[in-house]
Amino acid sequence: MFRSPSLFTTITILLFASVQQTWAYEFTFYSEKGCQGAQAPTPVWVGGPNEGCRRENGGAAQSVFVKSTGDVDNNFMAVFFGSDDCNPDNEIGHLDSGCIDKDGGYASFQVWDLS
Repeated sequence: MFRSPSLFTTITILLFASVQQTWAYEFTFYSEKGCQGAQAPTPVWVGGPNEGCRRENGGAAQSVFVKSTGDVDNNFMAVFFGSDDCNPDNEIGHLDSGCIDKDGGYASFQVWDLS
């Protein structure tokens, strides 16, 4: 006979899964400089250093607001690049939190673990 999992088991699994995911930053993308105007096609992305090189809204967003998700990001840095491969030679800016904007936008970004 099939027995459904108890509420306790379900909650335990959900809590364990949430502990295993570690986010560092929330990125909000804007079509204009100064983190103003309409949000870009993918308005928000949340992630950390395990996510690798990202290209969300590269070339479309003119500015990005970076927000900490908590103490987990103490050793992390959001880094933006002019190339689409997160090449450190093409870094155009980095920050822990706040708004970043560059003429011509960016092509890729990545969260670096500095520890």
